[in-house]
Amino acid sequence: MTRLRATLVASTILLGAVLPVACTSSDDDGATTSATLAASAPDGTVGQVAFEHFDGSDGTFAEFAGKPTIVNFFAAWCTPCVRELPAVEQVHQTLGDQVNVVGVSVNERAEDALDLMARTGVTFTVVRDPNLTAVAALGGVGMPTTALLDATGKVVDVRTGTYEADELEAEVREKLLS
Repeated sequence: MTRLRATLVASTILLGAVLPVACTSSDDDGATTSATLAASAPDGTVGQVAFEHFDGSDGTFAEFAGKPTIVNFFAAWCTPCVRELPAVEQVHQTLGDQVNVVGVSVNERAEDALDLMARTGVTFTVVRDPNLTAVAALGGVGMPTTALLDATGKVVDVRTGTYEADELEAEVREKLLS
């Protein structure tokens, strides 16, 4: 009985560690949107939220200030994330001169993310969030998560779940470009 109890305790701890970045799907239209977000500054902007470039250097979302930004959090191990990346790329191709598009690879080896970028043909900027600090700061609760930032770096919307290209483009036009 003690072995069973130890297994249950260990499983509960593991689930608690994994659940915040659980891979979700919107196939059942289960996407969630939140306007109540963890912001890094009193004005609601996330400019100082840190991430890591693939060359190992540190960066912040302030690098994208001055233009609205789509931030797509993904992981190579998340099937819905992988399916969604071509849609995000399509929006980048359509609206790329009007908005920044930034992919953020979370909690995985850099090699896995780079391989995924090559396989999916992604051309937008991609950075890393190996410790899950950026996804948490921008209000993500699962994978994939997409955050929309206005030109000042304020989070306008966050959605956990996948987007189709036309749906993401419509959201961006309504919430960032109108």
